[in-house]
Amino acid sequence: MFTDTESDTFKPLIYSIDYASITSTPDLSCEYLGNEAVLMDTPFKYKKGMEIRISGTCNGLICFGILIEIKTSICIWNPTTREFKEIQNCDFHINPSKVSRAGFGYDSKTGDYKMVRIADKKESGYCEFEVYKFGLQWSKTVLTFHHEFPIDVALRGVFLNGCLHWISSYPYNLGTPKYIVSFDISNEKLMDVLLPEKKYSTSTTKR
Repeated sequence: MFTDTESDTFKPLIYSIDYASITSTPDLSCEYLGNEAVLMDTPFKYKKGMEIRISGTCNGLICFGILIEIKTSICIWNPTTREFKEIQNCDFHINPSKVSRAGFGYDSKTGDYKMVRIADKKESGYCEFEVYKFGLQWSKTVLTFHHEFPIDVALRGVFLNGCLHWISSYPYNLGTPKYIVSFDISNEKLMDVLLPEKKYSTSTTKR
Protein backbone atom coordinates (compact mmCIF):
# COMPACT_ATOMS: atom_id res chain seq x y z
CA MET A 1 0.00 0.00 0.00
CA PHE A 2 1.02 3.58 -0.53
CA THR A 3 -0.55 7.02 -0.25
CA ASP A 4 -0.95 9.74 -2.85
CA THR A 5 -3.00 12.91 -3.32
CA GLU A 6 -5.34 14.21 -6.00
CA SER A 7 -3.55 16.87 -8.04
CA ASP A 8 -6.39 19.39 -7.94
CA THR A 9 -7.97 18.93 -4.49
CA PHE A 10 -4.99 17.42 -2.61
CA LYS A 11 -7.37 14.79 -1.23
CA PRO A 12 -5.35 11.90 0.27
CA LEU A 13 -5.67 8.57 -1.54
CA ILE A 14 -4.64 5.05 -0.52
CA TYR A 15 -3.60 2.54 -3.20
CA SER A 16 -2.78 -1.15 -2.96
CA ILE A 17 -0.71 -3.38 -5.24
CA ASP A 18 -1.15 -7.14 -5.19
CA TYR A 19 2.09 -8.77 -4.04
CA ALA A 20 1.78 -11.59 -6.58
CA SER A 21 1.68 -9.12 -9.47
CA ILE A 22 5.00 -7.62 -8.34
CA THR A 23 6.81 -10.93 -7.91
CA SER A 24 5.56 -12.40 -11.17
CA THR A 25 7.29 -9.92 -13.48
CA PRO A 26 10.78 -8.42 -13.71
CA ASP A 27 9.35 -5.16 -15.07
CA LEU A 28 8.79 -2.88 -12.08
CA SER A 29 8.62 0.40 -13.98
CA CYS A 30 6.49 3.27 -12.70
CA GLU A 31 4.10 2.71 -15.61
CA TYR A 32 3.63 -0.93 -14.67
CA LEU A 33 3.08 -0.19 -10.98
CA GLY A 34 0.64 2.57 -11.91
CA ASN A 35 -1.42 0.15 -13.97
CA GLU A 36 -1.43 -2.47 -11.21
CA ALA A 37 -2.31 -0.06 -8.37
CA VAL A 38 -5.90 -0.23 -7.12
CA LEU A 39 -7.53 2.73 -5.42
CA MET A 40 -8.95 1.62 -2.07
CA ASP A 41 -12.43 2.73 -1.04
CA THR A 42 -11.58 4.19 2.35
CA PRO A 43 -14.41 4.55 4.90
CA PHE A 44 -13.66 8.04 6.19
CA LYS A 45 -15.06 11.28 4.81
CA TYR A 46 -12.53 13.64 3.30
CA LYS A 47 -12.10 17.05 4.89
CA LYS A 48 -9.97 19.90 3.57
CA GLY A 49 -6.40 19.80 4.77
CA MET A 50 -6.55 16.13 5.79
CA GLU A 51 -3.21 14.25 6.08
CA ILE A 52 -2.93 10.44 6.23
CA ARG A 53 0.01 8.34 7.43
CA ILE A 54 -0.05 4.54 7.22
CA SER A 55 1.48 3.11 10.40
CA GLY A 56 1.40 -0.55 9.42
CA THR A 57 -0.67 -3.64 8.68
CA CYS A 58 -1.25 -6.89 10.59
CA ASN A 59 -3.67 -9.83 10.15
CA GLY A 60 -5.57 -8.02 7.40
CA LEU A 61 -5.99 -4.81 9.43
CA ILE A 62 -4.61 -1.42 8.42
CA CYS A 63 -3.58 1.16 11.01
CA PHE A 64 -3.16 4.79 10.02
CA GLY A 65 -3.20 8.25 11.52
CA ILE A 66 -5.41 11.09 10.26
CA LEU A 67 -4.48 14.73 10.84
CA ILE A 68 -6.96 17.56 10.29
CA GLU A 69 -5.48 20.91 11.32
CA ILE A 70 -4.27 20.11 14.87
CA LYS A 71 -6.71 17.26 15.60
CA THR A 72 -5.33 13.74 15.20
CA SER A 73 -7.08 10.37 15.07
CA ILE A 74 -5.76 6.81 15.08
CA CYS A 75 -7.76 4.47 12.87
CA ILE A 76 -7.98 0.68 12.49
CA TRP A 77 -9.62 -0.53 9.27
CA ASN A 78 -10.49 -3.97 7.93
CA PRO A 79 -10.88 -3.54 4.13
CA THR A 80 -12.49 -6.99 3.78
CA THR A 81 -15.29 -6.61 6.32
CA ARG A 82 -15.41 -2.79 6.03
CA GLU A 83 -15.24 -2.49 9.82
CA PHE A 84 -13.64 0.76 10.93
CA LYS A 85 -12.65 1.96 14.39
CA GLU A 86 -11.46 5.49 15.02
CA ILE A 87 -10.02 7.03 18.18
CA GLN A 88 -10.66 10.73 17.79
CA ASN A 89 -8.77 13.70 19.20
CA CYS A 90 -6.00 11.60 20.70
CA ASP A 91 -2.53 12.99 21.37
CA PHE A 92 -0.88 10.95 18.63
CA HIS A 93 1.12 13.64 16.84
CA ILE A 94 1.73 13.85 13.09
CA ASN A 95 4.24 16.40 11.88
CA PRO A 96 3.52 16.98 8.15
CA SER A 97 7.11 18.09 7.54
CA LYS A 98 8.66 14.90 8.95
CA VAL A 99 8.36 11.19 8.27
CA SER A 100 6.29 9.24 10.79
CA ARG A 101 8.34 6.40 12.26
CA ALA A 102 5.73 3.90 13.42
CA GLY A 103 4.60 0.29 13.29
CA PHE A 104 1.54 -1.87 13.99
CA GLY A 105 1.43 -5.37 15.46
CA TYR A 106 -0.43 -7.98 17.52
CA ASP A 107 0.26 -8.83 21.17
CA SER A 108 -0.22 -12.60 21.41
CA LYS A 109 -0.15 -12.49 25.24
CA THR A 110 -3.07 -10.11 25.69
CA GLY A 111 -4.84 -10.42 22.33
CA ASP A 112 -4.57 -6.68 21.77
CA TYR A 113 -3.27 -4.78 18.76
CA LYS A 114 -0.67 -2.09 19.34
CA MET A 115 0.52 0.87 17.33
CA VAL A 116 4.06 1.95 18.20
CA ARG A 117 5.46 5.34 17.33
CA ILE A 118 9.06 6.47 17.75
CA ALA A 119 8.94 9.99 19.16
CA ASP A 120 11.22 12.79 18.04
CA LYS A 121 14.59 12.81 19.78
CA LYS A 122 14.54 15.00 22.91
CA GLU A 123 17.74 14.07 24.72
CA SER A 124 21.04 12.64 23.51
CA GLY A 125 21.46 8.98 24.41
CA TYR A 126 17.73 8.35 24.98
CA CYS A 127 14.70 7.59 22.85
CA GLU A 128 10.96 7.43 23.54
CA PHE A 129 8.46 4.92 22.19
CA GLU A 130 4.75 5.77 22.32
CA VAL A 131 2.72 2.54 22.59
CA TYR A 132 -1.01 2.72 21.82
CA LYS A 133 -3.00 -0.39 22.81
CA PHE A 134 -6.35 -1.21 21.21
CA GLY A 135 -8.46 -3.61 23.30
CA LEU A 136 -11.81 -3.16 25.02
CA GLN A 137 -10.42 0.29 25.82
CA TRP A 138 -7.50 2.13 24.31
CA SER A 139 -4.52 3.31 26.30
CA LYS A 140 -1.18 5.01 25.74
CA THR A 141 2.17 4.27 27.35
CA VAL A 142 5.41 6.22 26.87
CA LEU A 143 8.57 4.12 27.25
CA THR A 144 12.02 5.68 27.55
CA PHE A 145 15.09 3.67 26.58
CA HIS A 146 18.75 4.46 27.17
CA HIS A 147 19.49 4.08 23.50
CA GLU A 148 20.96 6.38 20.84
CA PHE A 149 18.22 5.86 18.31
CA PRO A 150 19.13 6.50 14.67
CA ILE A 151 17.75 9.55 12.93
CA ASP A 152 17.67 7.77 9.55
CA VAL A 153 15.34 4.97 10.66
CA ALA A 154 12.96 3.59 8.05
CA LEU A 155 9.44 4.99 7.83
CA ARG A 156 7.35 1.94 8.72
CA GLY A 157 8.21 -0.95 11.04
CA VAL A 158 7.83 -4.54 9.78
CA PHE A 159 5.98 -6.89 12.16
CA LEU A 160 7.47 -10.39 12.36
CA ASN A 161 7.56 -13.05 15.11
CA GLY A 162 5.97 -10.75 17.68
CA CYS A 163 8.36 -7.83 17.09
CA LEU A 164 8.47 -4.66 15.03
CA HIS A 165 11.67 -4.17 13.05
CA TRP A 166 13.36 -1.17 11.48
CA ILE A 167 16.60 -1.30 9.48
CA SER A 168 18.95 1.54 10.24
CA SER A 169 22.51 2.61 11.00
CA TYR A 170 24.08 4.96 13.53
CA PRO A 171 26.01 7.16 13.27
CA TYR A 172 24.97 7.38 9.64
CA ASN A 173 28.00 9.48 8.62
CA LEU A 174 30.75 7.31 10.09
CA GLY A 175 30.33 4.26 7.90
CA THR A 176 28.72 2.11 10.59
CA PRO A 177 27.08 -0.97 9.02
CA LYS A 178 23.33 -1.17 9.01
CA TYR A 179 21.55 -3.16 11.70
CA ILE A 180 18.00 -3.99 12.80
CA VAL A 181 16.26 -2.21 15.65
CA SER A 182 13.68 -4.61 17.13
CA PHE A 183 10.83 -3.82 19.54
CA ASP A 184 9.07 -6.73 21.28
CA ILE A 185 5.32 -5.99 21.17
CA SER A 186 4.35 -8.18 24.14
CA ASN A 187 7.27 -7.52 26.51
CA GLU A 188 7.83 -3.95 25.28
CA LYS A 189 11.59 -4.37 25.14
CA LEU A 190 14.03 -2.80 22.68
CA MET A 191 17.02 -4.58 21.20
CA ASP A 192 19.51 -4.37 18.33
CA VAL A 193 19.92 -7.26 15.91
CA LEU A 194 22.94 -7.50 13.62
CA LEU A 195 22.38 -8.17 9.95
CA PRO A 196 23.90 -11.40 8.57
CA GLU A 197 27.43 -10.97 7.26
CA LYS A 198 28.01 -10.95 3.54
CA LYS A 199 30.06 -13.89 2.39
CA TYR A 200 31.77 -13.91 -0.94
CA SER A 201 33.11 -17.07 -2.60
CA THR A 202 36.60 -16.84 -4.09
CA SER A 203 36.36 -20.19 -5.80
CA THR A 204 35.70 -20.56 -9.52
CA THR A 205 33.02 -22.96 -10.69
CA LYS A 206 33.82 -24.83 -13.89
CA ARG A 207 31.06 -25.90 -16.23
